[in-house]
Amino acid sequence: MGLTPTWYVADFMTGDLIDTFPLEGVQLESSLRPGMFSASLDLRKTGRSMGEARELLDLLKNGKGTLVPVLEGLSNGAGNPPISRELGEWWIGQVAGTYRSPIVQISGPEFSGYAREVLLAEDFKGTLDPVKTAREMLALLYSRSQTVAVDLQGWVSHTGARVEVDARKIRDTYWDHISDLQEAEGGPFEWMIRSGLVTTGWVPQRVTRTLEIGQPTLAFSRPDITLEVTGPGSQPASLLDAGWGWDERASASTVYGWGAGAGADQVGEAFASRSREPGEPVKNRLVTDPAAMTMDRLRRTTRAALRRFSPEERTFTATMPTDRYTPRTGEVYQWRSDPTWTRPGETGTVRCVGWSWSSSHPDDYTLDLVR
Repeated sequence: MGLTPTWYVADFMTGDLIDTFPLEGVQLESSLRPGMFSASLDLRKTGRSMGEARELLDLLKNGKGTLVPVLEGLSNGAGNPPISRELGEWWIGQVAGTYRSPIVQISGPEFSGYAREVLLAEDFKGTLDPVKTAREMLALLYSRSQTVAVDLQGWVSHTGARVEVDARKIRDTYWDHISDLQEAEGGPFEWMIRSGLVTTGWVPQRVTRTLEIGQPTLAFSRPDITLEVTGPGSQPASLLDAGWGWDERASASTVYGWGAGAGADQVGEAFASRSREPGEPVKNRLVTDPAAMTMDRLRRTTRAALRRFSPEERTFTATMPTDRYTPRTGEVYQWRSDPTWTRPGETGTVRCVGWSWSSSHPDDYTLDLVR
């Protein structure tokens, strides 16, 4: 049986679940980027009159609503009470339709992606701890001029690293400034806002949001799970299939970076490089960061670009049945594959950096994995 969530609309500020929507054509993506969702809502299927249906749409006006897919009343083994589990939370940022059709399209980013929509409200300047500064920026985002229910986890307070910060208010979004901090040498980190669920019995009441930070990566060991691909002619194991590949046109051995300004006044040049295998040709790339006013910022941009262009960091995909478990971004799994025509047998670990699901393929998830 395929995945069949109940689609709840939650209050953006409080996380309280308000109503359910009969959504169709749903596509969900969750990742550190962050992910997006899209869906269709046929207002005729809400069981409401035309006027009541318009009132339902008012829940989504001005960005006041989020989408929370919930798997309701799942069995947790013999003798255990049923539970409900959320798949995540996405901000409903876009709603569109036509005058003659009762069908509207809704879409938007994961809750963390809201940080892309707001400009920094205060200056941050000095030699600062990158993680502590990122947490302070998020506290500012959710508490100044608005009160949003987010647990910012006081224990993620510092890394011991120090980085020169010159983040000016009303220049860039919170997301831009935090992305810059993530590339601090000696103190890199990843972050996301993880959703949870408050229930009465197994009836969902409210979605919770918790800041999670990983240093240097967001990774949670799941030794109880092995992702396994069987060889030709065998029945599928925990994975239906997985991709592999390399793309030398998307690879680089050296990245050169230039910052703000022009001509003799342009900030630069910075470079980052990796060692080449014997016989490997040189592959250079150029990146420009117009917001890099200092060499420290430019070096962080250049190092980050080299990682994006490195084959070792390349993401590959796998397909997993929905009846096994729900993947979570940041989980680290055991990995095993049988020998195939194109690959030798492999063992090791992989980290989930994203997943996606579509109601047109209700029986499987697509996982984004890195070795």
